[in-house]
Amino acid sequence: MVIVFHNGLRAQQVLLNNQVVTLTVKKKSIGDVLQYLSEKYNNEVLVWCHESLKEYLNTDIIPTIFKHGNLICSFHPGTEYPLSDAIGYVDQTSFIKVNRKVRFSTWRMSSWVGAIDSRVLIKLAHVLKPERDFEYFLNSLAKMAMPIGLFCYSEPSLLKNYEGSIITPKTSNYELFKFVKQHYKKVWVWLLFLDLLIYEKKIVILPLFFSLFYKKKIWPTVMFEEIWDDNLDLQKVTSSIDVIIPTIGRKKYLYDILNDLNQQTFFPQNVIIVEQNPNSDSVSELDYLTGQKWNFKIKHTFTHTAGACNARNIAIDQVESEWAFLADDDIRIDKDFLNQCMQEIASSSMNAYTIANKQPEEKLIGSNLKQFETFGSGCSLVNGNILKKAKFDLRFEYGYGEDADFGMKIRNLGYDVIYLPKPMAIHLKAPSGGFRVKHSFPWFNELVSPKPSPTIMLFYLLHREPKQLSGYQTISFFKFHKGSNDKIPLKYSRDFIQKWKKSIEWANYLIQNEPVR
Repeated sequence: MVIVFHNGLRAQQVLLNNQVVTLTVKKKSIGDVLQYLSEKYNNEVLVWCHESLKEYLNTDIIPTIFKHGNLICSFHPGTEYPLSDAIGYVDQTSFIKVNRKVRFSTWRMSSWVGAIDSRVLIKLAHVLKPERDFEYFLNSLAKMAMPIGLFCYSEPSLLKNYEGSIITPKTSNYELFKFVKQHYKKVWVWLLFLDLLIYEKKIVILPLFFSLFYKKKIWPTVMFEEIWDDNLDLQKVTSSIDVIIPTIGRKKYLYDILNDLNQQTFFPQNVIIVEQNPNSDSVSELDYLTGQKWNFKIKHTFTHTAGACNARNIAIDQVESEWAFLADDDIRIDKDFLNQCMQEIASSSMNAYTIANKQPEEKLIGSNLKQFETFGSGCSLVNGNILKKAKFDLRFEYGYGEDADFGMKIRNLGYDVIYLPKPMAIHLKAPSGGFRVKHSFPWFNELVSPKPSPTIMLFYLLHREPKQLSGYQTISFFKFHKGSNDKIPLKYSRDFIQKWKKSIEWANYLIQNEPVR
């Protein structure tokens, strides 16, 4: 472990195993020093810490955190990150609103305290040069490398017994626009300008103008999986797994996925099926559950209460194994699917995965293991410890957003959601079952129809920063205009605002009237 103490601008002292290291590097900016140390000590964890936090640095936790090499973590001990919260106008992902009480996945890094494996800097050296502004350098590194498999976290355990709160100057609008221009599509600098004008009444012409002269950063193409494999020995698969499948009116499709599970090289312990039929006179149509031999125990619940959130919660309460595979009733998997899943679990030691699943003609969204910004309840692996603490929110029932909300519950518990590119499932997107009943929301009777859906608005109010909500409003304004029959700008604007306000009104109603589980 190599520790760099700095004053915010330059490195002041470097320690290796508590011994002072003499620097021969000409430039002593913090980024340059880290780059130099990564080349000199190419298999060490590099730690940076502001000299004012020296007595609070928790070096004992570093070996625990760095169980694998493709990782960067930091912690900002203030109330707001130096990189302006206005980045929320641009970035709509789950990585912006950081829960600083737990380990939380985010590319928002802090110069005050953090750590990185030296091999990460070596792998990125050809595309990422140190910046004089260390804060900018760290955020740029994490933003660029997260999509290719670098795991990025806010890690509060880097400091121990620290109860203060530092105040740092905000990034200037010039730096903000530069960051957006270098790390996002060009259109976002214009939207950022528009959002600052609309929501903050700021006219930032010069920052916009100067940002246009910056080129977008060259995105690295190297993957980090080999660093992961260097530090972890593949464990023998000893975990057990249950499968959760809610179903309604898809007898044939459910039979197909059950047969896929019946042919696995690694069998689940239990397959938990929650069958729904809102017809009060109905009975189960799944006669094959007892009429055929299965290589696992089937737990079957039949209910007249429809709703995927309720069905999954019923199933979650019946999980016995260390892991649960949350599956839709219309996916198909190869016979080695669960075995490969358990191998991945053993090798990467994470707690929640969303597995690659695509329609037959669809392209995959990525080919590498990485932190995922959302969560898919139709093809995911979740550790049983999470399921003891998290359930699906019934306020999202029959609407949209329950998957993403459950993913945020996982993150706010201090776990991460990982995208698993292999094995892969095929999602057939089967037609709805014949006895599905369309739910009638109370806002259907409104003269002004809320838009977006109140459940989508609910998700934003619960899990996004206020500036992210404002940014989403701007995006929605242009997006909804394409499908609108009203092309008169002033009339469309007035109608859009009315629908937006109505959506917020009903989302707040949902917040205040949380159903009892």
